[in-house]
Amino acid sequence: MKKRNCRLTPEERQVKKEASKLRRKTDAQLVEEMRSAGLKNTGVKILLKKLEDGKCPGIGGATVYKIYEFAKKEGLL
Repeated sequence: MKKRNCRLTPEERQVKKEASKLRRKTDAQLVEEMRSAGLKNTGVKILLKKLEDGKCPGIGGATVYKIYEFAKKEGLL
């Protein structure tokens, strides 16, 4: 059962407001916001670092290299 709006804390209301704003955005607006926030580059770099360290079984050096090259080609790095 969901929590009634009148019983939400101010923090929960703020999160709900931000989430609904994000849901209303187009793909282009979401991509622009991600780029401006810098989250995209950080997340991709962290992912590549963990893959290089062998944190994901079944993904070897060649696959990591392909992912790195793809990210670089797409402008994610």
